[in-house]
Amino acid sequence: ILEQVLCPRGYDNTYVGLCAALMIICGVVGAGIAGVLVDKTKRFQEVVKVGFAGAALALLGLSFLSRQRGQQPGIATLCGVFGFFGFALYPISTELAIEVTYPVAEATSSGLLIVSGSQVLT
Repeated sequence: ILEQVLCPRGYDNTYVGLCAALMIICGVVGAGIAGVLVDKTKRFQEVVKVGFAGAALALLGLSFLSRQRGQQPGIATLCGVFGFFGFALYPISTELAIEVTYPVAEATSSGLLIVSGSQVLT
């Protein structure tokens, strides 16, 4: 999706690929930090709320900056911030769903979450 948004605005494929790699690297770091934080504090909801807020703000900024030309540092920074907050949400949200639906088996609740998410997005 990054390529479809940024390339028509004059950004080349190499830059878009670097932004995607930066998003993934920052996402792995963010998921590791959030996982350790949740494991120690057991504050699933607070971490998910901060993650959603950070990802939403980064995506909002990215949507504004992507409309302009020559904004390489800002776009790269926001891609990293979005990756940091956004990629950490999936495993923590899945674990939160498992905790909330406790009597149900873990595989059942996570499976229903994945299937319902794929049905909404299609």
